[in-house]
Amino acid sequence: MLGVALVVTVGVVISIGVRYLERRRLWRERAEHLQRRLVVALKRDTTLAGLVFVPEVSVDADGVTNVALSGVVPSEADRDRVMHAVRRQVARLFPGATVDDAMQTERPGQRAAS
Repeated sequence: MLGVALVVTVGVVISIGVRYLERRRLWRERAEHLQRRLVVALKRDTTLAGLVFVPEVSVDADGVTNVALSGVVPSEADRDRVMHAVRRQVARLFPGATVDDAMQTERPGQRAAS
């Protein structure tokens, strides 16, 4: 009787683990798909030409989408321009998503890494 209970418990734990890994894979695939859509939309925006930044899209377990921006921009004005453009596209493509700004502004004399 104890052996049967142990086998059932191990089976349940394994099935929960497999379901979690499958859902995690689906979240990752969804985030990659959304990121591709966002990058394509941002490449069309001519106001962002020459600026180097990376939008990274993530989707959590509840289906909430988050976009984190990283990179180095020459000025605060460029940073604001990027944030405005990204927020506009995110609102259009993924209503309800949040945008996190992790970009840095280039200091005088500092050059962005190539």
